[in-house]
Amino acid sequence: MSRQQIDRADADHGMILYAWCDEQASQLRFNLISDYQDRLPFGCQLHVVDAPDAIIAGCLKCQQHGAILVPDWCEDVSEPSSSTWDEPQPPYALEVYVRICTRS
Repeated sequence: MSRQQIDRADADHGMILYAWCDEQASQLRFNLISDYQDRLPFGCQLHVVDAPDAIIAGCLKCQQHGAILVPDWCEDVSEPSSSTWDEPQPPYALEVYVRICTRS
């Protein structure tokens, strides 16, 4: 959505533009929501970046590109393992670029 579209919109509030890399789909995604929202619609922790460059670069380096790859660190569950399923995992934080678009 362009600046002109936001200015012409029949709304008395601003918008929030945000972008992220959807690694599972190997897609760079953008969305625009009302600034009435108090948080972005993600169910994970977010790491907000200052510019979209890091998001774009990360998406270009994405290893999926049409196929679901099994990471090297995954273990074959058919073989005995010393690790347990209930070991704590580090929290995942999705990198996201956010820009507040206010009415002029």
